[in-house]
Order: sequence, then structure tokens, then C-alpha cells
Amino acid sequence: MSDNPLQPAIRDLVKLIRKHELSYEQIPYVVKEARQKVGLVRTKPTGRRLPKLLSEDELDAFFAAVLKGGDAMHYIMLRLMYETAMRVAELVNVKVQDINIPDRTIFVTGKGDKDRYVDFSAEFKTNLLLYMQKGIPSRQEYLFESMYHKPFTTRAVGKIVKRYAKAADLEKRVFPHLFRHQQLTHRLNHGMTLMQVKILAGHTSVKTTERYLHLCSKDILPKVM
Repeated sequence: MSDNPLQPAIRDLVKLIRKHELSYEQIPYVVKEARQKVGLVRTKPTGRRLPKLLSEDELDAFFAAVLKGGDAMHYIMLRLMYETAMRVAELVNVKVQDINIPDRTIFVTGKGDKDRYVDFSAEFKTNLLLYMQKGIPSRQEYLFESMYHKPFTTRAVGKIVKRYAKAADLEKRVFPHLFRHQQLTHRLNHGMTLMQVKILAGHTSVKTTERYLHLCSKDILPKVM
């Protein structure tokens, strides 16, 4: 016997379908009309679901796989995306002239052509400087360019991320925007206020930033508000 609590209702529905000889095309219409008559409505989700973040070990494994791959540009690209919490569309449009090494900041044009500055760590500063000095031609416009001297597409970056996630044997879904979630949550967990993270992220509304509170450690929630 089936443990499905809906089994009696399914049997009754089957009887009605047979009794009225409903066709395959008629069944969805009948169900739709029945839903309307009894006042059933689909519950809309309260907000976009946030992805499962990588653990510290998983994050380390990912970047270890990138380093093992031996492509310096890939490492700088993916590490910069994580360090700054940039959107992938912002990352691929960063120009060499947008970077201020001494201040550890990057000028970014985000959604709706809204400008802001993002920062990166002192530890990463040396890596980025070496890449800019030795890894790219002096006349290169964009920080990351393909072999055709064009900026990378967001799709290309997605494929690169997927490749290294596979190399690191990560079971969780890993995609470019995940690193933005990782960093913004990290900043909240390490002392930034909600308003400071809102500015860093380039969010129009603080309500968007508040979604990250669900990913934060519970003991820091009173400190970020």
C-alpha cells in the first residue's frame, strides 16, 4: 500500500477523468478551473534563494586547483572577483587605468551605470601588481583580455570557474556570482556594517543587502545593523 497521503484524492480524480472521458488536453483546463473555483492560488516565493556558500576548506581547494592549473591570468581574475565582490559583468570590463595599486581600489561601473570603488587586500596587492607589470602588454586596455585582444565574456568566465571547481572535486554548485556572495558574507562576518556592505556591493536598496544576513553567523547580527 502506498504511503502517499494524496493517494485517495488521486483515485477519485482518476475516476472522474474516466467517467467524463477527459482527453489529455482537457485535464489541465479542468484542473485550472477547479483551482479557481475553490480559491487556490500559487504561493509566491518571498525572495530569491541564496546559494550554499563554500566552506573555508572548499574555497582553499578551489584556489589551489587554480594555482595548480598554472594560468596566472585565471588566478588573478578569479581571486580579484572574490576579493572585491564584483559582479562578473563588472570584472570583465575593468580597465588597467581603473586600478589604483597604492590605495588598493578599483573604479567600477555597475548596474545602471552607477559608479563605485571596490577594494582588495594588502596580501593580494603584490600579486596584482606583479601581474600588471609582467603578465600584460603595456598598451593593453582591459585588465583581462583573450588571445584575440578582446575583453572576456561573462560566459567565458563561467566556464573557467566550472573547470576549476571540477578540478577541485567540489560537490556544491560553483559559479561566478557565488564568489560575490562569499565575500559580502565574509565582510559582514568580520566587522563591516550593513550600510558599508551595501556601498561595497553597489546595491540600490539595503533590503537587497539584508538577504546576506541569513548567511551570517548569528552572534554578529546585532553588530552589523
